[in-house]
Amino acid sequence: MEKMLKPIQVCEILELSLPTVRRLYRNGELEYRRLGHRIIRIYEWSVEQYVNKHKPPKLKNI
Repeated sequence: MEKMLKPIQVCEILELSLPTVRRLYRNGELEYRRLGHRIIRIYEWSVEQYVNKHKPPKLKNI
């Protein structure tokens, strides 16, 4: 079974606010599933993909 995270857990992982995480999954940047009228779970693999896509490039030593 795929691991799913609560939006508040994603906030902690990504160090973003809850409104920002909501915007990310509503805009399709994070894959999620609605488990009920008010229950949202975000796929862990989707969060990993987001992190890999948005991590800053490594700086070269001068």
